[in-house]
Order: sequence, then structure tokens, then C-alpha cells
Amino acid sequence: MTLQEKFDSIMNSIESLVGVGEEDIPNAVAREAGLNLRQLADSFQFMTDMTLIKYIRRRRLVHALDTRIALGLPVEEVVSIAGFSDAAAFSKKKPSLL
Repeated sequence: MTLQEKFDSIMNSIESLVGVGEEDIPNAVAREAGLNLRQLADSFQFMTDMTLIKYIRRRRLVHALDTRIALGLPVEEVVSIAGFSDAAAFSKKKPSLL
């Protein structure tokens, strides 16, 4: 498997786990990729120039916002999708994404 194929596999894993609301995405992706968490984080930052955690947060936010728009749900009902403890924390992060 080439580096690009491995990276594509990691990105697909992240996307699928964000979609089902997985709580511990970094460790789940590392296990699936056959890497330890440090290797995954370092490789991810090398390939994207972004930390793994920041990318996952961003994808959770986008997924939650997409869900909110598609289903017309109030913020309170999609907060957990984004991995935030309450609507206030979600609302504070949302503007920094846009």
C-alpha cells in the first residue's frame, strides 16, 4: 500500500467514525490503520499541516452543521454529534470554523 493509499484509508476512517458519532476517533483510527497514536498524529500532521485533533473537531462541526441544516434540528439536538458537552460550547466553536 502506498503512502497516499494509507492516507486515503485514514481519511475514510475518520469520515465514517464522525458520521456515527464515535467518541474516541483518534484511537479507533490508529487501531484500524495499524499505527500507534503518536505515529498517526505525526503522519497526519505531515500530510495535512494540521493536527489530527483539530481536523477531527472541524469534521465534527461540519457534520453537525450539515445535520442541523438537513434535518432542521435545533442546536441542542446536534451538539452531541459534534462531540461537545453542551450547546454553549458548540456555539462558541462554530464561528471559528466559518
